Amino acid sequence: MTINRFAWPIVVATAIVIVVALGQRNVASAQVAPVAAPGVAPAIAPTPRMLAIDRGMLLRLSLAGKSIVAQAEQMQKSSEGEFKAEADRLRADARTFSQQSAILAPAVRAQKERELNARQTALQQKMQNRGGQIQAGINKAIQQVEVALGPILQQIMRERQADILVDRNAIVVSRLDIDITGAAIQRLDRILPRVPVALANPAAATPLPAAPRPAAPRPPGH
Repeated sequence: MTINRFAWPIVVATAIVIVVALGQRNVASAQVAPVAAPGVAPAIAPTPRMLAIDRGMLLRLSLAGKSIVAQAEQMQKSSEGEFKAEADRLRADARTFSQQSAILAPAVRAQKERELNARQTALQQKMQNRGGQIQAGINKAIQQVEVALGPILQQIMRERQADILVDRNAIVVSRLDIDITGAAIQRLDRILPRVPVALANPAAATPLPAAPRPAAPRPPGH
C-alpha cells in the first residue's frame, strides 16, 4: 500500500477587513431632479472627501500583524514536531507491510492494510483539527487588531475631514495623496504592539474573509 503525504491546512492570515462608517452626507438622487423655482439656483451636493488604506500592508507591516504571523508559524512548527513520531512509525510500518505483503495470507494482508489505512486517516484528522485550532486562534487575534484599529481610522477621518474610506487596492490612479496606511500603522503600533495567539475552537471563532493560502508545509519527517 502507499501512505499518502500529509498536508497541513494552516493559513497564516495576510489580510484584515475593516469597515468604517463615519457620518453620511446627502447625495443627489439618481432619479430625475426636481425643477428649481424661478430665480433660485439649484442645490449642489457636497463633494465627498475620500481616503484609502491598504489593509494587507497594514497587517504585514504593523507590529501586531507581525506578532500574529510569528506566533502562528511557531505553533505550526510545534505541531509538526508533536505529530512527527507518530508519522514516522506509520511510514515504517507501511514499508514493512510492503516488503512482507507478498508472503502474507490474503486475509492477514487485507487486515493489516485496513489497520494502516485507519491509522493514516486518524493521524490526518488530528493534524487537520490542530490546523483548524491554529487558524481559529489567528482569526481571534485579527479581530483584536480590528477592534483597536476602528477608533484610529475614525480619528484620522475626522482630522482630515473625510467621508469615505476605501481599499487602496481598489484605486487604479489617484493624483491626490489619500493613502493613510502609514499613519494608521504608526498609531496602531503605539497602542497594540503585540497580540497573543492561542489555540481556539473553530466553531467559536467568527469566520473572516478568505485570505490567500500559502504553500502547504511538508509533512513531518520530510
